[in-house]
Amino acid sequence: TTGKAQQTARGGLQAIALAYVRFALEHPEEYRVMFGSEVAASPAEEGSARQEVFALLRGGIAALQQQALVREGDASTMALSAWSLVHGLAMLALDGQLSGAQMPSADTLTLEATELLMFGMATPTRTR
Repeated sequence: TTGKAQQTARGGLQAIALAYVRFALEHPEEYRVMFGSEVAASPAEEGSARQEVFALLRGGIAALQQQALVREGDASTMALSAWSLVHGLAMLALDGQLSGAQMPSADTLTLEATELLMFGMATPTRTR
């Protein structure tokens, strides 16, 4: 069905976000070198990783736009917004800011945050 296809397409972006945060938590030193402000052993490798992540996100968003699952607009800006959100979650998790009894898991936070990004925080408008 169309609804299932939409869920699968949007779910692909959430899967990328989950993989990104999980990679950061499983490989914190490598993640900080690849995406942090520290200078990597090879600046070309560091830039390549960043470019690949950005290209993957931008391409995914552009594909969703072609399917009318994401609104029209600059796919690069949308990709940067999505990456900022996920990178911020990863850094907060690495810095121990997401721990505590009341805090959901990093996976749960990633899924909820990406859902908010895709669908917004505003109350849906009601028809009268």
